[in-house]
Amino acid sequence: MLASLQIATFTYFAIRISTSDILLRTIRNIDLGYFLTASLIVNNEKLRGTSFVGALGVVMVCLFLHFAFRGKIGIGDLKLFIAMGAWAPDFLTWFHNFGFSWSLGGIFAVIQFLARRKQSTSIPFAPFIFLGFFSSI
Repeated sequence: MLASLQIATFTYFAIRISTSDILLRTIRNIDLGYFLTASLIVNNEKLRGTSFVGALGVVMVCLFLHFAFRGKIGIGDLKLFIAMGAWAPDFLTWFHNFGFSWSLGGIFAVIQFLARRKQSTSIPFAPFIFLGFFSSI
């Protein structure tokens, strides 16, 4: 029963947040708040052994990306990566899924570039974040 609830929660917010990112190129804070709250509720058992150091590592990686790329990565994407910490049982799993998300987004960006032969200003990254973290359900 709990696994079905986790899948339903993840899928609902994946569709809701990804649709907003694709259509509007924005991830609304209210959606992130609801997603984080629901994620913490349905993953309560999984997160009991999660360390504060792992959560701090997630935040540090996202802050590094924000400053290193001077805001070219959407802050909504970085907040979504932080919220995904509720789905990964530890920092290493989160980091693996983080890398997978970047790989998927990179493949899409290359395909988009080759198809249009021009640089796009942005890509909707939320769908790739959700796909990258799907294995953590």
